Amino acid sequence: MQIHDLNGQALAQQLLVILHPEDPDTMATNVYWVVQEEVMAQRIRIPRTLGIGRASLDALLWGPAPGNPQAYTTALPTPEEVLNHPGRGTAWGERVRLKDLRIVDGVAYADFSGEILAHHGGAAQVLLMRAQIEQTLLQFSTVSQVVITVEGQPDMLEP
Repeated sequence: MQIHDLNGQALAQQLLVILHPEDPDTMATNVYWVVQEEVMAQRIRIPRTLGIGRASLDALLWGPAPGNPQAYTTALPTPEEVLNHPGRGTAWGERVRLKDLRIVDGVAYADFSGEILAHHGGAAQVLLMRAQIEQTLLQFSTVSQVVITVEGQPDMLEP
């Protein structure tokens, strides 16, 4: 999968690998997408990793696969929204990135790049964005609470 600018130049790419559901080098995780203004889980397979939370959020940030049968969408800013956002920061890249994820005493601290602020919606979209991130992390037994920051700053995704 590639992200291109208006001139067709590749800005980012993600290697897509087809994983067999019984491959012992993979593991299952849930990512949470939006379906008709509700957040719904999709079970996916990813390469086996100790950083399952980070891998799950990375999958979430790339967005649902094109042409998915469940009509999954995302409230998180897409690369197109990031690249065309009128308030685009000079240091912004082409898509939202997870800068840091730490889990301390049951609290997941997830810090995202500034591109996450490139959404065009209001409070409803922000609530869906938070729900997608929170539910993706709360599926893990080591997480009971999620704190979201943007570029290290708290409360920037408050509705």
